[in-house]
Amino acid sequence: MASQFHINQRLSYSTSLCTVRYIGTVDGTSGEWLGVEWDEPSRGKHSGEHAGKKYFDCIIPNAGSFIRPTRAPDTPLSFVQALRKKYIDTGEEDAAKKSAERPIEWGGKVVQEIGFEKIRQRLRKVKELKIVMLDGLQISKADSEELIIKTCPNIEELDLSRNLFESLQIVSEFCRCLPKLRALRISGNRFASLKVTPGKVLKEGEDEDIYITGFENITSLEVEETLLTWEKLAELLPLFPSLKTLDLTLNRLSSIPSSIADSPFTNIISSSLTEIKLEKNNFTTISSIFPLAAIASLRRLLLAHNKISSISETPDNGESPAIFEHITYLDLSFNAIPSFLFINDINKYFPNVEGLRISHNPLYHVPDMGAEEAHMLTLGRLSWKVRILNYSTITMQERTNAELYYLGKIAKEMAEVPETEEQSVLENHPRWAELCKVHGAPVVSANRNLEAEKQTLGRTLIEIEFKHNMKTIAKKIPKSITISALRGFVGILFGVKPLKVELELAHDDSHGVKLDDELRRLEFYTEDHKRLQLLVLDK
Repeated sequence: MASQFHINQRLSYSTSLCTVRYIGTVDGTSGEWLGVEWDEPSRGKHSGEHAGKKYFDCIIPNAGSFIRPTRAPDTPLSFVQALRKKYIDTGEEDAAKKSAERPIEWGGKVVQEIGFEKIRQRLRKVKELKIVMLDGLQISKADSEELIIKTCPNIEELDLSRNLFESLQIVSEFCRCLPKLRALRISGNRFASLKVTPGKVLKEGEDEDIYITGFENITSLEVEETLLTWEKLAELLPLFPSLKTLDLTLNRLSSIPSSIADSPFTNIISSSLTEIKLEKNNFTTISSIFPLAAIASLRRLLLAHNKISSISETPDNGESPAIFEHITYLDLSFNAIPSFLFINDINKYFPNVEGLRISHNPLYHVPDMGAEEAHMLTLGRLSWKVRILNYSTITMQERTNAELYYLGKIAKEMAEVPETEEQSVLENHPRWAELCKVHGAPVVSANRNLEAEKQTLGRTLIEIEFKHNMKTIAKKIPKSITISALRGFVGILFGVKPLKVELELAHDDSHGVKLDDELRRLEFYTEDHKRLQLLVLDK
């Protein structure tokens, strides 16, 4: 029985897939065994050992087990057999054949049998199919070119995930019969060989034979959970010269090499690639994907569900950082980003990003910080080029609110350190100068004990009694503050959105004056008054 199996053979038992890693005896037992590695590791019991002796290796730890060769695997299918099983056969075909053997009578009259007509209708529909999903159907072999072309000539998108292919050659034999094919999914397969030999195709009216792989015109390729290393991917990807989108999710990748076998990384990637999906891998730093920055066509970079926590493990290693100047959409959600300082690096290393997803990271797990405050601090730090954050389109008012709030937080942080240390605070806030230029510098108040400083501040400060609803707070603030910056200060003071309130200034007992010119300084309205009352009114 064991003679019908071979190493790297793909098998299916009750639809659970595995790969044969060992054929032979096991010490302490009788007869022969198959050592298999299950695609689903939870089916495994060990990593290829028994009683302390190693018999085979598993790519994924504890995914192995031994089974008897007498256990019958699921029957493998060809491409067309799987297509018929999925889209044509419903059990009616056998019934139609049986009923055709004897006429059906109704009220003494012979009734026309319609079972075969239903099947013919389904066959016609299969010929028209553009999207075909054949995942998990135990496909292991090809059919004749004539049969495939006759059965399904119009396929544009094909899913062959989680089947029994040992070689990419079999997939090529399907694809070269499908001239309209543009999207291919081969996820969950375990290829022992990626070697592909072009085959001759039937072309009417052609004087010369044409040899193709069938991959030449594919623009979208999904290769999830194949466990291919970069060395193997270097064999696979050059076979797809027209790729625009590439999905390498769940392949246990932790870095991208700058070169493979003395060839630059960019040589294995299609020059037309616009999107790469590297989700659910093992990347921990942005520097581990620096080679992608050299792909000039790349626009979308999807890195969700990794372990990214920093730009580099050794920030001061003297290595010139790569700038992803072509990336316009970046997904870093569900990673390990620890603080808002990382957002400064996004501006630096991804200067042209317009869409960003960064939700579900530890930087948002701050005690007493609500979702709205976290959103404002994120947006305040981000470059103005970012127009979409966590799937939400950013409005002008929302950005202004966030930047004013962020300026106020910086001012508060500066107020808590001596003046000589203010610059060290600003090093963590690279947008400070830019935002001050747009909105005006916020108030920085601190308890500093130099008498000369007190006298100087006394000449430039004005005492204002802020009132919002039932709450009153007295503060001294610079007369030179702009109304725009004053709004940010009010937002911090009362926890309100700056653009959701109106400011009305009362001179002693006189009627209030609305502060609606955002660029004017407060001193324009204060004249020689030393004490003022500012009403904060909800719009």
